[in-house]
Amino acid sequence: HLRPSTAFLLNRPRLDGIEAQQLRHLQSNNGAAVSLLDDSDALGLVNSKCWEGISTSLYRLFWSLSLYDIYLPAKSYSVEMARLQNDSPPEVHKSDGREPLLQRLAAEFESQRSHVENVISSIDAMKEKLFPEAMMDKYLSSFFQHCVLPRIKTSQEDALFGSRFAQVLLQVDVPFFRA
Repeated sequence: HLRPSTAFLLNRPRLDGIEAQQLRHLQSNNGAAVSLLDDSDALGLVNSKCWEGISTSLYRLFWSLSLYDIYLPAKSYSVEMARLQNDSPPEVHKSDGREPLLQRLAAEFESQRSHVENVISSIDAMKEKLFPEAMMDKYLSSFFQHCVLPRIKTSQEDALFGSRFAQVLLQVDVPFFRA
């Protein structure tokens, strides 16, 4: 029997494809809320006691996303593009292949920026379902017990994801989620 954190880690590449389809669907439906997986997919992953303090929407969302989905390292892109531009005179850029590299880096930056905006918009659209009022007394400890703590033990990237995910929830002003 696999732990939920391991199951999601192994299935994240599959989930990325599902999420991409659903984000395209979200964009075509003028921002209608989208779920990343069915409730039935999440219900069987952990014991039933978990669902007394956490919504399946939050659980699915947390485990389906990656750091790429919610964080744009804009400063890193800027530093790298500046380094490529400043390492040699402009006439050398075209002859040594830096111009295409700069263009690809700029296109990648724009693609990820758009992706992060879309994901955050979808979180904003579903924010009312993430922390139901009826679960207020248990939600924070359940969220940390079943989501954050197992994931931060997985890798440094997942630890950073846990922190950034909480920042996104605060950014979109998810009801009943406070720092």
